[in-house]
Amino acid sequence: MTRVLLVEDTFDLLANVSQELELNGYEVEQAANGRMALDLLEKAETLPDIIVSDIDMPQVNGYELLATCQRHREWRGIPFIFLTALGDRKDVLVGKKLGADDYLVKPFRSDELIISIKNKLRRVEQIRTTAEQKLDKTRRDLLTMISHELRTPLSAIYGGSELLADSLAKVSDPMSRRMLDLVQSGAKRMRRLVEQIIFLTQLDSGSLANSLEKFPEIQDMQLMINSAYKSLEEEWGSDVPAISIHFQLPSEPVTVVGNPDFLAMMVQEGLRNAVTFSPQNGQIEITLTTDDQYAFVTITDQGPGIAAEDLPKVWERFMQINRGKFEQQGMGLGLALARESARLHHGECFLEPAGGQGMRFTLQMPLAST
Repeated sequence: MTRVLLVEDTFDLLANVSQELELNGYEVEQAANGRMALDLLEKAETLPDIIVSDIDMPQVNGYELLATCQRHREWRGIPFIFLTALGDRKDVLVGKKLGADDYLVKPFRSDELIISIKNKLRRVEQIRTTAEQKLDKTRRDLLTMISHELRTPLSAIYGGSELLADSLAKVSDPMSRRMLDLVQSGAKRMRRLVEQIIFLTQLDSGSLANSLEKFPEIQDMQLMINSAYKSLEEEWGSDVPAISIHFQLPSEPVTVVGNPDFLAMMVQEGLRNAVTFSPQNGQIEITLTTDDQYAFVTITDQGPGIAAEDLPKVWERFMQINRGKFEQQGMGLGLALARESARLHHGECFLEPAGGQGMRFTLQMPLAST
């Protein structure tokens, strides 16, 4: 409901205009002068959508009220309409120079005020929509630039190092081999950081939320799991961890609505976390199940587990548990990105003890409507 702050020192007019506005569906807050209006603005949990004010009032008049609003960062965007008996052209110019959006001279008809309010609010909404569209375009352009400018040099490093590795395979030069391994390891680490920065930017900019709302896509979670595992295999390269990974997937497709890159990332982060904390020759189980409403991707490891008091912290950005004990490369964003992305997909992520030893990561996603 549109909220109107009505400021008028004549009691009968204040009551009559308030009643007329309420009959037309507006929520009205009353103030007998500018001082009372400023007090209401200071204490308001929700600011009014528009201010309608008399000019000639005791304590703080309408001009002073408008000038104060214009100086206040949070109030200056509220549309402001003057209602006054001061109909002289000079008085009207004073109000407009201060920034008033409209100026109605008493006596006025109630429909004139309603039309003025609707017009001002419609114009504010148009300006806001235009600004959001421009901001959305800026965000998209920024994401495109980041993706290109960060990924392109990394692609060159990857391609060049692979060619160099092929050449060194025929040459007995251990030192060069070690140096090349360092380059490739650094490139892999940098690529992961770049991907996380891009995912984080898409989350915080609202790009993911907008794409999910405007362009919903049906995805098969089995394909998302395979994509996540393939990406990790490419990341590991020759450094494949000595861990057995077992898949239990249904024979039929399990479909959800979502962004494929983010869905694969959520699974990948859960699997990466399991691999990071699994012991040598350990085992990881990946299952995909459903109930009447949700798909569940469950990843269970045999690692040392996480203390109960530390479990809430794993979802925080830039948080790494027991970094001094376990070698964990990265910024501590993986699980935070997974949960925040899941919630934008109307799903959820969980991490809990697996019973005995190890942890169980669960990604819960709503099933696509059939």
